[in-house]
Amino acid sequence: MALAGLILIIGWVIYIRATLRSLGVIGISLAIAFFATLFWMIIDWGIIPADNIQAVTYIIQTILCFIMATGMSWSHIRRRMSGQIDADDVDE
Repeated sequence: MALAGLILIIGWVIYIRATLRSLGVIGISLAIAFFATLFWMIIDWGIIPADNIQAVTYIIQTILCFIMATGMSWSHIRRRMSGQIDADDVDE
């Protein structure tokens, strides 16, 4: 169990570090603001009641997954939109 936990922590650190390097503090702040507004709208419109802890937990976890997935793939998205190549893409 300790080995599995250690492997998960290593994976999370790599994933979070890649997201921080890709999006930066400003990008992550903008993504959090976007998804927080979307979350607020879902609660305000009454789609999910605010007192439903399980649904709120799932939504927050999904938002974190979207932010991290965007951070992991942002380099590819930016390259497709602008044509600029990152310094890490030297072999291409």
